[in-house]
Amino acid sequence: MADNEKTILILEDQFLKDANLGADLEERGMKTIILQAESTDLEQVVKTAPDIIISDLDQQNQKDPFHLISAMKNDDRLKDSEIFILSDNIDVSTEIKLRRLKLHSYFLKDRGMDAVIEAALRWFNRGQDEALTSQQEREKILREKVLKSKAEETGKPLAGAGVSDESISDATVSDGEFDQLLAEMQDGVSTAIDSREEENDDSYSKGIALLEENNEKEAVDELLKVSGERKPAALLALGKAWRGLGEHQKSINSLKEGFTLSDSLIKKLEFRYEMGETLEDIGKLKEAYKTFATIYKNDKDYKDVKQRLLKLQKLLKEAKS
Repeated sequence: MADNEKTILILEDQFLKDANLGADLEERGMKTIILQAESTDLEQVVKTAPDIIISDLDQQNQKDPFHLISAMKNDDRLKDSEIFILSDNIDVSTEIKLRRLKLHSYFLKDRGMDAVIEAALRWFNRGQDEALTSQQEREKILREKVLKSKAEETGKPLAGAGVSDESISDATVSDGEFDQLLAEMQDGVSTAIDSREEENDDSYSKGIALLEENNEKEAVDELLKVSGERKPAALLALGKAWRGLGEHQKSINSLKEGFTLSDSLIKKLEFRYEMGETLEDIGKLKEAYKTFATIYKNDKDYKDVKQRLLKLQKLLKEAKS
């Protein structure tokens, strides 16, 4: 990969062509290389040596949509390339596969290309941005820690309510001392600042992996720890996990909460679908039918919703006779 050029490979299909993503990225100062998704193989990708690869999951080989993506992720020659995945729908099953490949940059198409462009800019500027946004905060924290340490050594209190500056003269440190201690403590403070987000992401990843292994009990324990941006996705997984444990009301509660927090139609349909499964599982066939019918009105091709409606319609008729 070039040291100074920001190179993005687009595995272009009709969707990405219509979205004009390449031109938009070029306007923002990034170099783009276009290869046709349907005819591109791994060696062609490697030859381009891209910083970022953008691929539409929905247009991959339908029998094995992860084939080329897995090959790219597992090839050491592309170990420094970030892979961006686009899809119409990223459900729990798809997300499990993506996270198993350690792919974290994935985007729903209905949110537009602005999110992809901004993510690319952040990726290229990540080191600079982190330094600019956190340096003052880190130095403030470090200086407070250094002063506290010196105060403990000298027995002098820190400046504060009712304490004059003169009383802490022996607790101050020179610029040289501060720089030395700052260097020693930098890694520890960086870890402390980022640990909350990392723990949150780690709990979500563990929960998803445990759910795939049908270990619903431990999956619930991990998923309940998740907060922030991952919360809706965790609630969707919790709906499935609680259902697997026979805790149907908890499943319904989690799915209702997640539905409320979700801001996209695709995600809301996903919560409705899982809700329909839970309702069907406890024999509430009429409610399940209504739930799946709502999905069908929005998207007639959504998963197996048409087959589920026909099945429930038959069961409801049999129940009446």
